[in-house]
Amino acid sequence: MHSKDSFVDAIGISLLSFFFIAYSIFSANFAKIHIRVSGFKAPVFIGELLLGICILLMAVKASMRKEPARWYHYAIGAYVVFVLAKALYGNTVWGALAFRNAALFYYPLFIVIGYYFYEDMLWVKRPFAAIALGVISLAFFLKTPNDYFCYTYVVLAAIFFSQINRRWVRLSGYFLCIALFLINNPMNATKGMLVSLFVTFLYLGNRGWYLVKSRLSGQQMKIYVVSAVAALVIIAPHFFIKDATKKRAAVWMRLDKVLQQYRHYDNGIKDIQRQQVALPQYPVKLFTGTGAEIKLALNRSSQKQKPPATSLIQSHATPLNGPLAGNAIRNGDALKQEPVVINSSTAVYVQPQSIRGPVVERTRSGEEDFYNILWRMFVWKDMLGELLKSGNVFGIAFGKPFHSVSLEYSKYKEGTGWGTGDWVGWLEPHNSYIHILYRSGIIGFFLIGVLWYGFAKIVRIFSRARNIKGILISSVLLYWFCLANFIVLFELPYFAIPFWTMCGFTLAYAVRQKAASV
Repeated sequence: MHSKDSFVDAIGISLLSFFFIAYSIFSANFAKIHIRVSGFKAPVFIGELLLGICILLMAVKASMRKEPARWYHYAIGAYVVFVLAKALYGNTVWGALAFRNAALFYYPLFIVIGYYFYEDMLWVKRPFAAIALGVISLAFFLKTPNDYFCYTYVVLAAIFFSQINRRWVRLSGYFLCIALFLINNPMNATKGMLVSLFVTFLYLGNRGWYLVKSRLSGQQMKIYVVSAVAALVIIAPHFFIKDATKKRAAVWMRLDKVLQQYRHYDNGIKDIQRQQVALPQYPVKLFTGTGAEIKLALNRSSQKQKPPATSLIQSHATPLNGPLAGNAIRNGDALKQEPVVINSSTAVYVQPQSIRGPVVERTRSGEEDFYNILWRMFVWKDMLGELLKSGNVFGIAFGKPFHSVSLEYSKYKEGTGWGTGDWVGWLEPHNSYIHILYRSGIIGFFLIGVLWYGFAKIVRIFSRARNIKGILISSVLLYWFCLANFIVLFELPYFAIPFWTMCGFTLAYAVRQKAASV
């Protein structure tokens, strides 16, 4: 680190650490903090304020170092121009929702910010400081209402404890991390979290084998493999996975049933389409703050339409799918949920119509997950189909609301509960990768490829250096990368900003590890 810009680095890493903690603990309640800017209709949220402050700090640091511009600086600049151009054009044509879509693409800039402000003190070596940080990490973990951060905090605590020289203290810290992780019961959470943890544990087992195989004899290797498989397949599921989760997992494994039901509903939807049933066009309104402080028409073609007056729905919630909607809705009763601001770019609420039609109730035996899978399949099909049909190599315009035709038509098919009026068409796809492709086309394809290529390079560096801390922190990145297939992750600031910041820190750590190994 250059001594003259160490103060700038300290400010940057302190801000990023504070926001990491605040987002993980307070989630949307922290993300919705905002200010008003004169002449700008949409509010400026705290995540965007952090981005602006960090960019200014980076500019100050660059001016101190007087570093020459390199090719990757121009590449990042071109990427920023692309995002700004799409956001401004989308705002002109479709309205303020364009800035929400832009957040999906400017949040990754926190990779650059995290990389720029990284300090070696992240892996503190002072015993008392390491103990303190480990305990604090576990304390934040216990306070975090969002289970998605569970694995992240436990790994960070374990890394801090690993710096302790006294073996009994270090081992006690490890035991505490494992115990609290299991007590928190993450193996019985959402299906996305369970699948992501399973992939992550397979990765850790693979990297652990890589680290020890050169030091073990053939007989020892057999013992290691048998023990690892026994622990993973027999012991862990038996003690830590509940019967309800096992039943849900059994439903997920019935791919034949999923495909059979998908074809059934798809054929029904096509029958309705052939009857040329007209779909209603719904207006979308933007609300900011905790109530209807500001109303901005996002779909300018429907400004004159009167919105239906019913309850509010947060736009990132997983919908009540299929006959499972019967758990909350009975024969036409309206769905009611409390409004929550869910994005630091813009706070979008959609006013739904009442849900009509008979609904069959299901018990919570995994059946609701089955219908959630089908819901996602139709949404993803419609998204990719619209992208290909548009022929736009740079994706669908920011701000243009996505409307799933399949879901809208499905409300005429056996009372699925999917076509629930105007709110369904504006939900997120619950797959950040497909959303990136949908909004940016070939640029998104390149971006996803760069991300996974960079992750593979990081894993290779840590594995060759036999860096256990690096492998652990890379497992956290893998966990979030997998989770992005199942939830609204890269779009929401309280997930995206901590994750991309962690990517920047890990990249900087890997680069220094590679330089030290040369």
